[in-house]
Amino acid sequence: MTEASLAQLLRTSPEAPEGQDARAWETARAILLQEPAAESAETLPPLLLSGLLEALVLERRTGPIEAMASSPHKATAKAARRAQYRLRSAGVATRSPSPVPAVAPPEAEAPAELPSLLSPPDGSGESVLIVAQGVKGGLLLHEVVLSDEAGLVGYQALSGSRHAWRRSLRDARAEPLREISLDEARGLLAFALARNTATHAGLPKGADAMLQRLSVQPATTPPPPLPVPEDADAALALRGAELHDEPELRSWLPPEDELQRLAQAVEELRTSPLALSPQQRAEQMQERVRAMAVAFFTPERAALYARRLWLTADVFERTGRPRAAQLARAEARRLFHQAPGVFSGFAEALYGKLLRHVSPVGAGEAGAAQPEAAAVGPQERRTKGGLILP
Repeated sequence: MTEASLAQLLRTSPEAPEGQDARAWETARAILLQEPAAESAETLPPLLLSGLLEALVLERRTGPIEAMASSPHKATAKAARRAQYRLRSAGVATRSPSPVPAVAPPEAEAPAELPSLLSPPDGSGESVLIVAQGVKGGLLLHEVVLSDEAGLVGYQALSGSRHAWRRSLRDARAEPLREISLDEARGLLAFALARNTATHAGLPKGADAMLQRLSVQPATTPPPPLPVPEDADAALALRGAELHDEPELRSWLPPEDELQRLAQAVEELRTSPLALSPQQRAEQMQERVRAMAVAFFTPERAALYARRLWLTADVFERTGRPRAAQLARAEARRLFHQAPGVFSGFAEALYGKLLRHVSPVGAGEAGAAQPEAAAVGPQERRTKGGLILP
């Protein structure tokens, strides 16, 4: 039976012809007579669907055809669009189905942010920052050396696995390393990059690409100031020299040119022709050390060392040394805000701790063997003035 004969029978016979399903025939007749919704045509066999569309075209019935052309059932929609084409060819206007809005694919979840690791600053203001980024097949680790004076001074890219990084994070809890967020890491890099810009210092190889990957731009404002000094800070500052007994601060020294000046002062007193007692020479040496420390700690340098102490206080806190943490924060607040009154015990001891290793400055010969000199090992560093560098 052809489409044309089926179309004719649909228009005239309520009974299903031989070979046609009675229920499907009833549905097709109902659509033709506008009783149910045209979407029910999706259940019709292909040949009966074609016969129904043929009947609708003959009767110029555009409504049901348009409804079927919008069907999500591909076979029904395709057959209905062919019927629409025939109607248009015959001069009958018919609306094309509205395009089904594309369903946007679900946005891929952003990869979980990985924490970064930061070391405390050393005596020259350098610290190590390790930033982890997820890449295909593992992690890309950005190991950056930051200087609070020069900015970003070292960089290398390393590869690693997430498992190894999680282990590193666990191990960091027992080390001076501190876990920070990616946003904090970006902030540190931004401040460091601003120092590079201010000092016209070039970036290490590969650092520029790393900064682009992390979307880091130079900071336009300075880091926030430290808290103002508290009432008890002045009394704590009298014990500031004790901070140099902590392992993290034992290697903190003045810059190299300051060490040379201090060594020269020691040598001058050692060879001075003045008839001074050892006690008087020791007092003079202490006075010179204090004067050098006062001259060295300008407001700018004091702010640098204050921030170093503030970060180191966190290490003391996390490693069960609350007394040292309290003392470091007190010194940091006073140094940063140039608090009046007693001079920083920490600042003076930065120079004075070297005198512990100097042979007694007496009236004897400069080259005479002294107890401390005899104990100097071959691997120890000494200045020309007899200072043994820690």
